[in-house]
This record gives sequence, C-alpha cells and structure tokens, in this order.
Amino acid sequence: MQRDYLASLVPFAAIWAAALTGPYLRHRAGQRIAAGLAVVSLVIGFATTVRYVRYLPSPQAWIPLRIAAAGRELAELMSENEAGPKSSVDRPDSARLSHGGRPLVATLAPLVALEGGLVIYPEMATGVFAYRVYDRLTPDQRRLLRGVGPAGVSELLARRSPAAILVDFPKTPDAALRAAAERAGYAHLRLRAMEATVYFP
Repeated sequence: MQRDYLASLVPFAAIWAAALTGPYLRHRAGQRIAAGLAVVSLVIGFATTVRYVRYLPSPQAWIPLRIAAAGRELAELMSENEAGPKSSVDRPDSARLSHGGRPLVATLAPLVALEGGLVIYPEMATGVFAYRVYDRLTPDQRRLLRGVGPAGVSELLARRSPAAILVDFPKTPDAALRAAAERAGYAHLRLRAMEATVYFP
C-alpha cells in the first residue's frame, strides 16, 4: 500500500491526539512531551522525504512535468502513426475511434493520455483502482459500473480496437493489456519521458 493513502487519516489523528493530550498540555511537563513528539515527527518526516530535495533544481525530473511531457510525446507518436489495425481480423478505422471521432488509448495510466489531449476508454478512467477489483464484483455490481478487469480486456479491445496501448508504468497491473497488444502483433516503442512502452497497430 502506498503511504499517500494514509494522508486522509492525518487530520483525524491530530484531532484525536489533541483530545487525549489536551488536559496534560496545561502542565509544563506535558508541554515538553508534546514539543518532543513534534520534533521527532519532523525529523522522521524530513528523513523520509529529504531524498526528493535533489529534484528541486531539475524541474524536468518532477513527476507532474514528466507526466505532461509523456502525454505530449504520446500524442506526437500517435499523430505520426496512421496505420490501421494489423490483427488477423480486419476492422474499419472507425472501430478505433471514440464517440467523438478521435482515436482511443488503452491504458491504466489515463492521466498521461489525457495530458496529451487524447481520449481514453471510459472503462479505464479510474486507472488501476476499479481494474484491480472489477473481476471480483457481482454481476449486479458490474451493471452499475462502466469498468473492466483483466478478464475483460481482450473482449473490450476486440469491440473497439485501440489506436495505442500504453503500459509498463511502475506498480501498474497491465499484463493483460500487454498480452493483448502482443497477440495482435502490435509494434512497440519506448516513451522517453516516463520510460513506458506504447504499442501501435
């Protein structure tokens, strides 16, 4: 589990700590203990984040800017790639288009594609979050959602062929997407900005 998920608990932990320690803070000893705990917390926090200080002089290494650069790079590659699907089943070009007539990107890192002004599959809009659990939902629960899990990736891409498949981001369970691209014989390139892989038909 990523530590970022615990951030939402911090305000409640602070309120809980204040409620428990409030009576003791009226005394000098309690104030010293609270100050000591605050210093310890600051030291631990600094120790776990100091490694990121080295990125400050290099904006091109900042994750948000790398995501934006990867999106632009993906958009440029897609504009250069105008070949149709090369799988064993011929599909019209319209099969690769969204309802707005723009090419679709299949990825569990939707922010990258969106930063490039591209269109993603609605079923993958939440990235890895719904994807991880979708296959374990009941049929009734699935009917309430518009999602996809690993078991449904091949069927989804068969209905609407992607203009690109973007994979290989850290901690992203995209093996089913990669397998679908390789089965279809898609060519692949590496994105320089994020060291990810993009497959093209």
